[in-house]
Amino acid sequence: MPTPRSFLDRRLERRGWLAGGAAFALLLLLSGLGRVWPGLDLLRRLDNLGGDALRARLARPYQAPVAIVLLDDVSLRSAEDQAGLAFPWPRTAYADAVDFLHRAGARAVVFDFLFTSASVDPSEDRAFAAAAKRQGHVVLGMQFTSADQPQARRDFLAQAPLYRLAGGAAGLEPSYGVDAPKPPLWGAVSAIGDTHFEQDQDGLGRRYRLATALVTALVTDSASAQTLAFPSLALATADSLGLTLPAWAFGLGRDKFSLLLRRPQGPLGSTRLYDLAASWAQMQAGAKPLVDPARFKGKVVFIGSSAAGLNDLKNCPLGRAVPGVELQAMAFDNLDTGQRLRVLRVGWAYGLGLLAVCLFIAVASFRLKGPWVPLPAALLAAANGGLAFWLYGHAQLLIPLALPTLGALLALALGAAENFVQAERGRRRITDVFGQFLSPAVLETLRGREGALEMGGETRELTVYFSDLQGFTSFSEKLSPHDLVVILNEYLTEMGEVVAGRFDGTVDKYIGDAIMAFWNAPTDQPDHAWRACAAAWACQVRLAQIQASLAAKGLDAGAEGLVMRIGLNTGPAVAGLMGSQRKLNYTVMGDTVNTASRLEGANKPYGSRILVSQATLDAAGPRVLTRPLDYIKVKGKAGATAVFQVIGLAGEPGRLYDDAYVARWSQALQAYKDGRFAEALAQFQACGQAQAQDGAVALFVDRCRHYLAEPPQGWDGVYTMKTK
Repeated sequence: MPTPRSFLDRRLERRGWLAGGAAFALLLLLSGLGRVWPGLDLLRRLDNLGGDALRARLARPYQAPVAIVLLDDVSLRSAEDQAGLAFPWPRTAYADAVDFLHRAGARAVVFDFLFTSASVDPSEDRAFAAAAKRQGHVVLGMQFTSADQPQARRDFLAQAPLYRLAGGAAGLEPSYGVDAPKPPLWGAVSAIGDTHFEQDQDGLGRRYRLATALVTALVTDSASAQTLAFPSLALATADSLGLTLPAWAFGLGRDKFSLLLRRPQGPLGSTRLYDLAASWAQMQAGAKPLVDPARFKGKVVFIGSSAAGLNDLKNCPLGRAVPGVELQAMAFDNLDTGQRLRVLRVGWAYGLGLLAVCLFIAVASFRLKGPWVPLPAALLAAANGGLAFWLYGHAQLLIPLALPTLGALLALALGAAENFVQAERGRRRITDVFGQFLSPAVLETLRGREGALEMGGETRELTVYFSDLQGFTSFSEKLSPHDLVVILNEYLTEMGEVVAGRFDGTVDKYIGDAIMAFWNAPTDQPDHAWRACAAAWACQVRLAQIQASLAAKGLDAGAEGLVMRIGLNTGPAVAGLMGSQRKLNYTVMGDTVNTASRLEGANKPYGSRILVSQATLDAAGPRVLTRPLDYIKVKGKAGATAVFQVIGLAGEPGRLYDDAYVARWSQALQAYKDGRFAEALAQFQACGQAQAQDGAVALFVDRCRHYLAEPPQGWDGVYTMKTK
């Protein structure tokens, strides 16, 4: 005879049903909040994380006959060094590249560039147009803007019928201005297309818009204003080649389609743009070209930029700083092959299945004991992940990853209550032991990280910040101890608020007027190098703002005022608890830290305020504006370090030097590094005449004169610092 279930069993089962229902209700609540307030859309963020991992892991090579050509930093340097071409290049260089591709048998050439202004020499535009006509299929880029540009709009619409889409522009967000190529390129190319690529709220681009709308005239201009649709660069390319477009492409961008991401095919990946122009010159001279023309036979060649200073690097699931032209090529690949990524929409059937999952997991969590409690949720998450992997790879279908996994975790929560209680007891023990040594903020951050509070810490990639005030000791001798404390406290408070308050840095210590701080510990900060550079620049700005306040309190720092020198370096360092059992401090140690300290002191001979290493510049990205300053060995280190002076932040006012001066300085520095000291001397002197306040000019002028008088042996461009 079956044994009746006990009252306790039935009560646990009822609690399981309630927990499952509550988990499902919470999922509905989260979904509703995400629709009302997109910033709270946790489910979408989680789905993006999982979907992005699949996109990156399962990205296959291009299926369409596509080739990528990049205007990269090496191309820019090669053009300048080998052909004396400074950027922007003359249009004849692009014409040479097109002629090479035409000779190679390329099917089409697509420029993800905006040739929106006429050349100073009209013959250059005519040469480029002639090359485009010889090729037969050349597509150029344009870009629409929200700003009203009546004249540009009228000029564009006078030629636009060649590029207008049929079917109208209903449902498209309107634009009122356009930056487009100018004659004689109009009649020479087979199509032009919009190069704009939108990114989602999290800054990553996953979808592609096939069309953009342009209002022919504002209401104030004409009562009969129309809105016309124009193709994206990828759609214009496909249309000009006469491709049969898939059915899903006829929405004209009313709803962006999800890109099926691709990767460059083969070990070569992309080709440098300057190599094409150089190869054409070699072929004209009867020599073997640097680039094998067979690489482009029958290919649709997309040409764009990846140079850091040209601002066409996008973020997508494949990684940060992906050249925008690659995303345009991916969109063309999707159109050519008819393959795109389909995203499963959640409906009633899926919702009922999700409810069943929540109920099952909750009931099972009350039935199981010990380490078996999370097993059903883990199996479900693994099964859903495996199914998502298979569907993406075989059917180009992306299913939700967050909903079932999060539902299972929510349903599991009540069954894991005892584990939570035990974990909370462990956290209390950590607080009892370390609470007297750590600040509440650091302690709260580290409480949930097992092993994070062990002596010795962990090795992480950090960006380390050191700052010091020039000559502060001599200023402070003129002050009473009370006034000195007041002034120093105000300075440190203001700088600490910038570093920690605005840019989330960890202030390690104050050593008199010096500050040591770091980023990416104890919490993860993927953009730690950018934060550090932005904080350094903001500190300089804030110091200038409080100079008058400090002077009013009695600080006599002379006409120049307080001068703050800052050094930044990025690299691995040990972060954790250091010290004795009586006195602990959360700090960082390592060679990365020492180099940052040396860079702070290295500002002095150059008259600079902020010096960063090559590693920091690479990690911070193009938003930090710098100029190359030197290649040095700091005191106490055997290895050489490239150093750069921060001269501003992209998009913010107040940069120290404009692009023209930085280019002139870079040429002088390159001559100096190459050992051409007479040439470098003349160029540095010209820099001094252009920017008299540039403190580094006098230093390099003296060095060049010294090396001209006493030529160095085995010169490698590296200068060894004599002081810290």
